[in-house]
Amino acid sequence: MEYTVEIIEAEPRHLAAVEQQFSFREVPTRLLSVLDQVWAFVRANGLTHGHNVVLYDEHGMTVAGVEVPPPLPSNERVRAVSTPTGRVATTAHFGEYSDLGPAHQAIFDYCQTNGLPMTRTHWEVYGDWSPDPATRRTDVFYLLG
Repeated sequence: MEYTVEIIEAEPRHLAAVEQQFSFREVPTRLLSVLDQVWAFVRANGLTHGHNVVLYDEHGMTVAGVEVPPPLPSNERVRAVSTPTGRVATTAHFGEYSDLGPAHQAIFDYCQTNGLPMTRTHWEVYGDWSPDPATRRTDVFYLLG
């Protein structure tokens, strides 16, 4: 797949989220249980919702949540979190979630080629579910330094 990288000003995405640190290796096996907690909260509170969003730092996952409009009720586990704002490099991936690596690499390569300093803060926004992997969209964002 060929990726087009864009530089944009990111607005905050408001999330009902759980903050929990997982290594990159643990994310595939632990992420769904965290998102299940968030979705239970969203449904129990009758919240209007958007897409799943996962934030990462240099160690792995730090936040998993669902887009919701503020203000947000909270409990001991789920609270209001926003994605970072500012200049980001972004691209869209279509396909299996397990195949996101090349999308991340496209952003790394673009930033290196264009002399853009990157932070290790990044996030993925998972589009609407489809049984056809070719139509599953995931947007990848890296905060620039």
